[in-house]
Amino acid sequence: EMEIFDAGERGTVLQWQEAVVREVLAKPGVYLLEFVEFGTMQEVEEARIRWRDGEEDEEGHCPMCSRAMRLTKHHLIPRATHSMMKKKHNMDTKTLSRTVLLCRPCHSAVHRAESETSLALEWDTLDKLLKHPRLIKWSAFASRQ
Repeated sequence: EMEIFDAGERGTVLQWQEAVVREVLAKPGVYLLEFVEFGTMQEVEEARIRWRDGEEDEEGHCPMCSRAMRLTKHHLIPRATHSMMKKKHNMDTKTLSRTVLLCRPCHSAVHRAESETSLALEWDTLDKLLKHPRLIKWSAFASRQ
């Protein structure tokens, strides 16, 4: 089960299409999306994605960068790893469903810092994420923006 978003544009007319995030790419702010209607995969810049209501939860202070902005749910065990974590590590639904609210830039930085599997196995709490060397550097930079 993956998160569903709307994305896309054609020329000067914006045409939103339902899409599923398949991967957060190493390029900052770029996602690999699968467009539901067409079954095609495409790299899409974050600026061209309209995050679906419900993924963005509330205004607040991001625990990584301390900035006041809209926060999004980050699954501490990425959804893409849930079936593996159930089978190989006997994780229950409650454990798999744990989330933390992060601003979108910090949320994206987390997914750029490590693979989904690494996040699930090694960086599965906010405390651990706050100690990640790349995220320490990122949050220091982001907090000055």
